[in-house]
Amino acid sequence: MPRLVYNPDNRKEARATQYPSWRAAYYDPQMNQKVETALLEPDDTKRAALYGDLQKEQMQKGPMAIMFQMYNTAGISPTVKNWTWNGFAFGTVPQVNNGGGRCHRS
Repeated sequence: MPRLVYNPDNRKEARATQYPSWRAAYYDPQMNQKVETALLEPDDTKRAALYGDLQKEQMQKGPMAIMFQMYNTAGISPTVKNWTWNGFAFGTVPQVNNGGGRCHRS
């Protein structure tokens, strides 16, 4: 979540493409400071509260509105070898069929 509002350098020359906030040309020095404060807070409870406040503020004035969050579930067994997470290359990851569903092998 911090990358959605944290933008250390909004200049085009910075090419900070790893920050969604930079790609949206969103720059707020106060939000940057809040992210840095939360990041460096040693107390777990205080840090969680700071991040919670950041999430609420991001939804109010940040560059993006989060409506849905994708999640993936993976189950593997010891018989699966060299498994890697790659959701775009179907059929390239060895999978073991334990009798219930389809099996794709590379």
